[in-house]
Amino acid sequence: MKIVADPIIPFVKKAFERFGTVECLEGRTLTRDHIRDAEILVIRSTAAIGPALLDGTPVRFVANASAGEDHLDLEYLHKHKIGVASASGSNANSVAEYVISALLALGPSFYKERTLGVIGVGQVGSRVVTKAKALGMEVLENDPPLQRKTGWKNFIDLQTLLAESDVVTCHVPITTTGPDPTHHLLNDTNLELIPSHGILINTARGEVVDNAALLKTLKEKHLAGAVLDVFEGEPLIRTELLRAVTLATPHIAGHSIDGKVGGTRMAYEAVREFVGDGPEWNPDDFGPLSDDITITISPDMDVHDAIAHAVHTVYDVRNDDCTFRTTWGLNDKERRATFDRLRTEYPAHREFWAATVKVPSTHASLMAVLEGLGFQVAAAS
Repeated sequence: MKIVADPIIPFVKKAFERFGTVECLEGRTLTRDHIRDAEILVIRSTAAIGPALLDGTPVRFVANASAGEDHLDLEYLHKHKIGVASASGSNANSVAEYVISALLALGPSFYKERTLGVIGVGQVGSRVVTKAKALGMEVLENDPPLQRKTGWKNFIDLQTLLAESDVVTCHVPITTTGPDPTHHLLNDTNLELIPSHGILINTARGEVVDNAALLKTLKEKHLAGAVLDVFEGEPLIRTELLRAVTLATPHIAGHSIDGKVGGTRMAYEAVREFVGDGPEWNPDDFGPLSDDITITISPDMDVHDAIAHAVHTVYDVRNDDCTFRTTWGLNDKERRATFDRLRTEYPAHREFWAATVKVPSTHASLMAVLEGLGFQVAAAS
C-alpha cells in the first residue's frame, strides 16, 4: 500500500511506514500525477482535497492531521466513498496559548481590567476563555450554533460583543452557507463597532476577516491594532496589511510540537482504524519531545513581568513576528515560497503544561494564575 504524506507532519514517515510505503510531498505541491498509485493521503491544511486532485486516482482514505476542514471537499469525498478523518482539537491548546502570548506581548494595559470578546467557543475558544479568566479578564462569548445546541443563556450577539470588548479574538471555522456563515464575518460594518482603542486577534482563517476592510480601519485609526496569524490569499499576503498590523505570523499559531504530534497521533489512529491492522500509537517510539522546562520567578519581578516571563519563556509570539517581517521585502514569488518554508521549517516549541514554574513565597498569589494558564507550578525552595 502506498501512502503519500506531508513531510511537515512530525514523525510521519516513521509512523506510517507501519502501514505501507510512504512518499513525502509538500501538500501545496500535490498533483494528480503524484498520487496516481496512492491509496492513502496524510495531509495538512495546505493540500486542497477534491476532484481536481483525486479524480481517477485510487485514493481510498484521507487523514487530515490538522483541525480545520475548509481545504477538504467533504461532499465529494462522501459521494465517492473516500474515507476522511480530521485531527479536531489537536492544536487547540497551542492556538489558545498564542493568544495569551500576544496579550502579554501587547502589555498589561491590554488585559488588566479589560474585556475580551471571544467569537467561537469551541475547542480553541473555550480554552481561550479559561486562560483569559485566569489573567483576570472579563470575557464575553458569542457562538450562535453552540447557543442553539446547548441553550446556554450567557452568550451574547456579535454586535454587542464587538461594541463592549477591548480585545476581540476569532475562533470560528470558515463557512459560506447555512444560518451562520463566517466568511467576512468581520466586515467593514462590524469592524467599526470595535472601540477605537481595541485590538483584533485572528487565528481562525484569513477569510473570517475582510482584510481590505481591516486595512482601511487600521489606516483610519478606527482600531488600535491587530494581531494576525491568518490572512486572505495565503501564501501571498498584501504587504500593506502586514505593515499595518501590530503582530503578524505565518499561520503557525497551532504549531506547537505538542499540537503537531497530537495531529500525527490522531491521523495515525484514523489510518489504523481504516486499515484494520497495525500497532497502537506509542509516544515512546518517537522519543521525548524536549528536555524538561523549569522557569524560576524572581522575587523582584512585578506581577506582569512574572507572568510574561513564564509565558514567553515557553512561547514568545514576538520572535515569530520578527522572523516573518524579514521576508516582507521579497518579491511575490519569494514571499510565497518563504511563507511555506517558515511553516515547514518551524522550530519546535512546547506548550505551557510542559513547563514547571517555581514561584517564591512573595508571589504566592501567582500560583493560581499560572495554573489557570496551564503551567505546572511549584513553590520555590
